Amino acid sequence: MHIFNVRKTNSFGLNRSFLQNKALVGSIVLSIALQLVAIYVPLMNDLLGTEPLRLITWGMILAAAILSTIVVGVFNKIKYHH
Repeated sequence: MHIFNVRKTNSFGLNRSFLQNKALVGSIVLSIALQLVAIYVPLMNDLLGTEPLRLITWGMILAAAILSTIVVGVFNKIKYHH
């Protein structure tokens, strides 16, 4: 989520221009896919010592990601508008 804060200093970086950066989109998709493989593929669970996450855990992860994105966005607005 932090990538959306560092793309632009004066606004949230998730807009149509985001999709024009194919390397960035590809790297985010690949990163998410590899994380899901590490979490949900049984062989990887054994190899990496991971285990599937429960829905409540995903909720906490999403809440923390959104909150940290908002906090950084607010600090960017304060920093670059003064």
